[in-house]
Amino acid sequence: SYSFCTLLFLSSGFSSFFPMIKPISNYLQRYRYGVPLACAAISMLLCGLGLILAGILDDNRHLDLHLLPEAAAAGAVCLDGSTPGYYYRSGKNRDFWQISFQGGGWCYDEKSCYERTKTPLGTSTLWDSKIHGEGILDGSCKHDPLMCDANLLFLPYCDGSSWTGNRTTPVTYNGKKLYFRGTHILTEVLKAILKVGILDAKIVVLSGTSAGGTAAEIHANIITEWLFEHIPELQKVLVLSSSGWFPDTPNSDGVPVIENEYKSLYELAHSHIYPGSCTKSGEEEWKCFFPQYLYPKIKAPYFLVKSKMDWWGTRCILSANMTGCAENSMAGCAIDISTCTDDQINILNDFGKVVEESVTSNTEMFNRPGNGVFLHNCESHAMLTREYLSVIVVNGVAMDQAVVNWAQANWINKTSPAQNTIEECQWHNDSTPRYCNPTCGPDHIEKDTSVGHNISKFFRMHTFMAWGAVSFGLAIILLVVNVVCIKKHSAPGHMKIINNETTSYTEISEEDAAANASGVRTNSDSFSEQELSANPP
Repeated sequence: SYSFCTLLFLSSGFSSFFPMIKPISNYLQRYRYGVPLACAAISMLLCGLGLILAGILDDNRHLDLHLLPEAAAAGAVCLDGSTPGYYYRSGKNRDFWQISFQGGGWCYDEKSCYERTKTPLGTSTLWDSKIHGEGILDGSCKHDPLMCDANLLFLPYCDGSSWTGNRTTPVTYNGKKLYFRGTHILTEVLKAILKVGILDAKIVVLSGTSAGGTAAEIHANIITEWLFEHIPELQKVLVLSSSGWFPDTPNSDGVPVIENEYKSLYELAHSHIYPGSCTKSGEEEWKCFFPQYLYPKIKAPYFLVKSKMDWWGTRCILSANMTGCAENSMAGCAIDISTCTDDQINILNDFGKVVEESVTSNTEMFNRPGNGVFLHNCESHAMLTREYLSVIVVNGVAMDQAVVNWAQANWINKTSPAQNTIEECQWHNDSTPRYCNPTCGPDHIEKDTSVGHNISKFFRMHTFMAWGAVSFGLAIILLVVNVVCIKKHSAPGHMKIINNETTSYTEISEEDAAANASGVRTNSDSFSEQELSANPP
């Protein structure tokens, strides 16, 4: 609109060539001080309207919170005893559903679980009424062509044990009761979602990120059985884990940190894991937190997206101590690879091999029709729930495309071949950059270390609305300035052109009027033809 106004303004100089625009030309000359401001004001008004409309359209992809007070009454509560719930967004395809577990690590003792109750990962009192996902939770076909039309049920994480807690009585720490009721939360949520239309589902994707990916793996069998039992026309359940696979391996000093943490969590939460999920009944059941032991037991088609150099693994397993992540001699390197020595790069490469072997060693599952993996070497975590999920490419296949290929193969074929994409190169220990994959460049490194990393807390709708309001405000200011300018340059006592073809004026300035009264000729006097001939201007 601003360009159009400007062109009209400039066109006034061509009025002699185009008579049809002469009226416009005259008007623009008369109010030439106000036209650019008016154009700017109109532009800002349209801009504001567009931004607000964008906000409204963007808001169509948000998820609404549904709390379950009846679940709390049945003893299904978060760590702090607050009411659990789920987020829901309806999709265009009533046959297609995604159930997604939120990630956020674990708490391993009373103190860490107590601290967790002060965050949204331990209490529902801090949950937002609306959230907006990214990546496979975005709802935009631009970012997620696979599942943008699906109905999304997002399960917020608040029990600290990947929904495995089954402790009957709470633990008191620092005067606060801590509840470990994850399995009961999951049961009540599954009952509740029957009321939102999932009974029409034909395909369900069970997904999760980080600790949520581990939850999807742990609960895959029991949820699959439950869905087939309650949904009459259900055809297929698929399991998709994003960065939910952490290997059973010690830290760089040989200390089994992650093993000890999982054991502690299992005992504290009285974790209940689906019988026969990975071990014989009662036999080191805490090992079921490691997907490499769960993997052979998962019955549904399963796909893993994982980095061999996942920063959570390098910081919270390889360089961790019992006091926390990134605490031993590898800590600096794990946090900032530019500081790594050549020997430390070798240690990281060895860790990557351990991750890969934990996935590929079970050849029966690795090659089972319907399954698949996408293993890359980028220092990233939870990439499927990022807006740049298509950045990483391995062997010519982008990460998001690998997921699409796997899912579509399973939808079309009952027995599709395994869809495995694995990056074979290792980080450079004698040159920079350390990455061997060019799509792992610095701009693509995931630096987010927050526990709620798989959901954007920044509501884009609010951003659009705010900028729209700013645009309207600027438009009003410009309009006010415009009116002031027009009045100033059109007020009595100032020169005003009314006809381009004559030299007559409707008004003269006060200075000219005073000069006339004193008998001094001014520029605004009328001249005779003789005077003009004798004294040409």
